[in-house]
Amino acid sequence: MSCIKSLNVFVVLLSCLGVIYACGESESTSGADGDGDSIESDGDGDSETDGVEDVPLPVLSVNVESSSGDADDEKRFSVTVRNEGDVPAYNVRVTPESEAAIAFGGAFSESTILDTYDGEQGRAWLEKRGGLLFVHISGDHYQMGFQHGVLLGEALLPVFNGLVTTTAMELGFGSLETGLGWLEEMKEAMEPYTPAKYIEEMHGIADGAATVGCPLDFDDIFMLNLIIDAGLVLYKLAPVTGMDVTVPYDLEYGPDCSGFTVWGGSTQDGEMISAAIQEYKPYRIDAFGGTEVTALYRGLLLVGRPTEGYNFLVPTVPGMVGIAQGLNAAGISTSSKGSNSIHATMCGCAISFESREIAQYAGNIDDAIDFLAGPHARARGHNRQVDDSAAGRSVVLEVSASELALREGNLDDAVIAANHFRAWPGFEGYPDDGHNMVLGQFAFGSWGYKTADIETREDWEAILEEKATRYNFYASVIGENDGNIDTELAKEWLSRNRGDGHYAAAEWSEIFSDAALYKTEERGDIHSTGELGPSHRSVMLPARRSAWISWGLEDLENLGPWVFVNLEIPPGGEVVFEITATSDAAWSGSSVHFVADCDQGVSGQADLSL
Repeated sequence: MSCIKSLNVFVVLLSCLGVIYACGESESTSGADGDGDSIESDGDGDSETDGVEDVPLPVLSVNVESSSGDADDEKRFSVTVRNEGDVPAYNVRVTPESEAAIAFGGAFSESTILDTYDGEQGRAWLEKRGGLLFVHISGDHYQMGFQHGVLLGEALLPVFNGLVTTTAMELGFGSLETGLGWLEEMKEAMEPYTPAKYIEEMHGIADGAATVGCPLDFDDIFMLNLIIDAGLVLYKLAPVTGMDVTVPYDLEYGPDCSGFTVWGGSTQDGEMISAAIQEYKPYRIDAFGGTEVTALYRGLLLVGRPTEGYNFLVPTVPGMVGIAQGLNAAGISTSSKGSNSIHATMCGCAISFESREIAQYAGNIDDAIDFLAGPHARARGHNRQVDDSAAGRSVVLEVSASELALREGNLDDAVIAANHFRAWPGFEGYPDDGHNMVLGQFAFGSWGYKTADIETREDWEAILEEKATRYNFYASVIGENDGNIDTELAKEWLSRNRGDGHYAAAEWSEIFSDAALYKTEERGDIHSTGELGPSHRSVMLPARRSAWISWGLEDLENLGPWVFVNLEIPPGGEVVFEITATSDAAWSGSSVHFVADCDQGVSGQADLSL
C-alpha cells in the first residue's frame, strides 16, 4: 500500500488490544435494582473457546434506570456496568437496541473495526467510534510503535507535510530547506535527553510504516514528535548561539490551552472531573487531492496495554507518541498548557514524551513530580496539571527548563491552569518561601507586558485582573456552581472559556503558494487563519478510567461530537453510561435491550420496559 494522497490538516504550531483473551459469552440471569432487569456474564472466569481454559476474565453486570428527558420525545438511561471479576474489563462499550424507532445518543456511538494487525510484533487494531479513531496497541515500546506504524502508516506522509512542512516553512520564513535544517538541529539537540524507550517506539513507528510503503524514516518521526516544542519556543524569533533560548521575545501567536479540575465538595456527586482544551492556530495545505486524511485521522486516540506501566489513553496524531493530555488505569489524568519562559532550552525532553511518560507510568502525583524534577526532563515553560483520583488531589506543576513549582490552587476542591504562571510567593495560598515563577515569564500576543512590568506582586495582580480572562472565567463559574458541577457543565465551560460567540467560523488566507511538499513531487498552497481554535477538548473522569473527548474542526463553531471513552473497569469498579434516546412514537410498550461488552469478549445484558 502507498501513503494516502489527501490532506487538510489542522496544524499544531506549538501541540483487538494486545493479545485478546479468548472467551465465550456464557450468561446467567439475575434480578436487578432500579427500573430495569439485569443479566450478568458468566462469573466462573473460564473460557470455552478453542480449548483455552482457566483464562481470567472480567464479569460484567448491567443495571439500567430511566428518567424523563427535557422534551416529551426524550428519555435518559443511566446504564451502570460493574466488573464483578478479578481482572480489569478493557474498553467497555454499551450498545442499546430496540425494535421501536428510537435514536440513541449520549455515551453511545457505533463501533467499527477498520483494520487489524496480527504478526510477529503482537496484535493491534484500528477502531472508529462516533467520529473518533482509536488505535489499540500493546506490548513493549518497540512493538507498540510498530503496530502504530502499520495501522497509521498511510496517513503519516500527509500528516507530516501538514505539521512539519508547514512549521518548517514558518520557521524558515518561506524556505522549507532552512526550516527543516533548524528542526534537524532541534532533533539532534533533544535526542540525548529523550528517554530510550521513546527512541525505540519511534524506530518501531518508522519500521511499521515502511511495511505499508510510507517513506518517512526514524529522523522524520522524531521531528514530528518535537513539533509542539518547535512551535512554542519559536526558535526563529530567538536566534541565539547554540540551542539555548535565554532571551525574552514577543510572540504574535501562542497557544491558548486552558483547563480545570474539580472534585469533592465542588462536584455534584464528589467525583473528580478534569477538563482541558487545546487551542492552536489552524493551517491547511491544499494538496493530495482532497480531505480524506482530515476526515479520518483528525480525532485520534492512542489506547495502550503496555507490558510495563499502566494501561493508558492519549489524544494524538499519526506518528506521535502523545501530545499534551493523558489518562491511565491508576486513575491519573494529565494535561499541559504552554507558559513561555525565558528559561527554555532544546537540551531537554519534549512535551510529547513527557505527556506519554506521565500517562503510562505515573501511579500518583509524586511519580509525575519525580520525573519532571529529574535531569533534563524539561525543555520549555508550561503548566502541567496532574490529577490523582485516589488521593482526591490535583496540582499544577509550573515548570521551565530550570525551574519547578507546585501550585495547589486557591479554590476549595478545584484548580485552574491556563497559559501563564501564578506561583508568586504568598499569592493565592502559594508558600511565602516558594520560587517565583512569574519573574521568568515573558509575554505573548495581547498580554503585552515585559519583565519590568511585573517587578511587584501588585503589578502582577493588576495584569491578571485584566488579561487572565480564561482563568478568571473558570474561577467565576466554578464559584457560582460550587457543589453542583457535573460533566455537562464542564463541557459547556470549555466552549465558553473565551466568551459567548467567540468561536467564529475560520476565514482562510493563503500564506505560501505552490510549496514543495516533503518526500513527494507534489506541491500545494498553504493557508492559515489568525483565529486560534480548539484542536481537542476532553473531560476526564479518572476515577472511572473514562473520558468525554471532542475533536476540533476548521469551522470553529462546530467542534466534533463528544464521544464517551472507557479505558477499563477495574475489578470491583463500575462505570455509569448516560445514554439519551429520542422517539417520534409513544414510549409506552417500548422496550430497550442494553449490551455491555469489552475487549476480552465478555458481555453483560439488561432489558428495560418503558
